[in-house]
Amino acid sequence: MTASDRAIVTQAAGSALIGTAAPRVAVYSQDGFGMGHLRRTNSIAGELLRADPRTHVLSICDSPSDQFFQPNGNYDRLKLPTVVKRGPGDWDVPRLGISFDNAHRLRSSVLTAALTEFDPHLVLVDHMPHGSMGELLPALEALRNQSPSARIVLGLRDIIDAPEVVRHRWAVEGAFEALDRFYDRVLIFGSPEVYDAAALYGFSPALQARTSYCGYVVAPTDRPESEISAARRTLLRGGNPDARLVVVMGGSGTDAAPMMSTAAESHALVARDREIVTVIVCGPNMPTEQKRQLAVIAKRTGVKLISAVSDPAAFIAAADTVVAMAGYNSTMEILACGTPAVLVPRRGPSLEQRTRARLFEQHGWARVVDPDDMSAATLADALSSALDTGRRAGTAGTPNLNGLATAAAVLTEMIAKQSLVTQTV
Repeated sequence: MTASDRAIVTQAAGSALIGTAAPRVAVYSQDGFGMGHLRRTNSIAGELLRADPRTHVLSICDSPSDQFFQPNGNYDRLKLPTVVKRGPGDWDVPRLGISFDNAHRLRSSVLTAALTEFDPHLVLVDHMPHGSMGELLPALEALRNQSPSARIVLGLRDIIDAPEVVRHRWAVEGAFEALDRFYDRVLIFGSPEVYDAAALYGFSPALQARTSYCGYVVAPTDRPESEISAARRTLLRGGNPDARLVVVMGGSGTDAAPMMSTAAESHALVARDREIVTVIVCGPNMPTEQKRQLAVIAKRTGVKLISAVSDPAAFIAAADTVVAMAGYNSTMEILACGTPAVLVPRRGPSLEQRTRARLFEQHGWARVVDPDDMSAATLADALSSALDTGRRAGTAGTPNLNGLATAAAVLTEMIAKQSLVTQTV
């Protein structure tokens, strides 16, 4: 986000915040498989804190990557027991040795206590209006009864799954009913020109009237040239500084090992025509045994291995080409940096990544290798083509990437209005 974008966010609160109580914001994020939702909500919370430093934010999440996002200032985090989605309506509890029903009741009771005791002016719910299998509904009901003026907002990543799957699961699990009963606003983090989520997911006319598209949310990617140069020197250390740099990333790394192993095998094929350095970033959640096996392959193929990085955008900007899965945050950061990309979408459990990769390829924003067609040869061909293309200048020709500023401005204005209402009660 640029300085002018931040000025817009701050101005949204304006003088209305003067003399009001310190705002309280609760954020709910369910992301047991990785860290994408947590990164997005963390970015939005950060902008709310910058707009009004008096704001207090409580993030309620279950991401196993929670330890990589340290609370600071007036921002604290409540960790729920992790649950993982295996398929539509199919959930597992990987760490506690209890049934999903037990975990569901535990999480639901914690959510209810958190919202009623913290008593936020605004609740931002990420992705699931009803929570995992409806776990959030008792908490929203209790908050509505206790604080009718509290504003409740759904922040929705544009692509969730195949539209027919989303419509069916949301109807069965009570998500549409929850939107009608509890939600004041829906913010879609995307663009209808790319993917018209409200129409595809069957939003009613009344719900569409409360829905707006923000554009895509991207964590700030502006880096001083000195930082990018330093990241490039670090990645190329021990090699030719003029070599082409390929960075392979897979989000948290939970299921990225097959793509990364294939990328390591493709290194020698690409290196036939040019001098390259390939660096693989495992990710914080890659299973230990997979990381060990990947290290063996990396040593044999001559690629470098890094466990995790704190600032992926700097590494994306430093690379000549990025190989990545097709998660929301990764793809938006790649577009914002202008680095040529080869996307290998996740097979499942949903069609989210395959849908995003297909759309990106249709718009000419990335090359795609389907996981069912992935081999060292197919990945090497896509990599060579991306390296020949070169970096795109700026964000020209990309979708609206200003979602962070827009979402933060909308939420800041809602908080200011709600705080004023509270003051007059």
